[in-house]
Amino acid sequence: MAKNTTLRNIGLSRSLLALAPAFLAASCAGAAPGTRPDDMSAAAHTRAAHAQEAQARQHEARYDPNATATRESHTAAASRAPGEVTTTHTFNPTSGEHSAAADHRDQAQDHAAAAQTLREFEAVECRAFPPETREACPFISGVTRIDDIAGGVRISFAASVHVASVLAHIQCHFAYARARAYEGMTSCPLYIRGAVARAGPDASIELVATDAAVVRALREQARADTMIVASR
Repeated sequence: MAKNTTLRNIGLSRSLLALAPAFLAASCAGAAPGTRPDDMSAAAHTRAAHAQEAQARQHEARYDPNATATRESHTAAASRAPGEVTTTHTFNPTSGEHSAAADHRDQAQDHAAAAQTLREFEAVECRAFPPETREACPFISGVTRIDDIAGGVRISFAASVHVASVLAHIQCHFAYARARAYEGMTSCPLYIRGAVARAGPDASIELVATDAAVVRALREQARADTMIVASR
């Protein structure tokens, strides 16, 4: 059964929410560790892409498609012909450089794609919000109750609140943080990894997560620095 609390006032402090909308899971499929979108910020992904491309050029410069070398291998001869059989193999001694260049270019492409994923996600989630407003913690008001639900909390609002607009601002706020890998963003409790903000029933917003520690943080922050009266 859901645990219920009511607010003495209808304001909700900035320490209320934690969120992280699930997005673009397919963008992680097949990506090497370190090149997935959430492994670093969009800017860091871009820098990594440039670094990988520079290494690819260095390896490619050492590759000579016309280089040849020989290698001999010796195997025992058949019993009817004692001795050894020598086989000469011709190969390109710089082929490893070509392979290394291709590997670095693949990683460069993965980093570039991750950076684009993060930037495009922010652009979509924040299409209604100018860049200068995206960093600020959303101010939430008109809250009537907070309920613990499976995996998180449900925030209910007064009928006068346009819940869709509140949710849009929250999701933009998270997308902004996610694109920056939460770097230097310790002042706003909305910046928490692993949580999801979604529309709930009856003019509410649900903040949920699958990780138990994140769930605990959601529930604690939903009640921190607020004037709450436990329902009787």
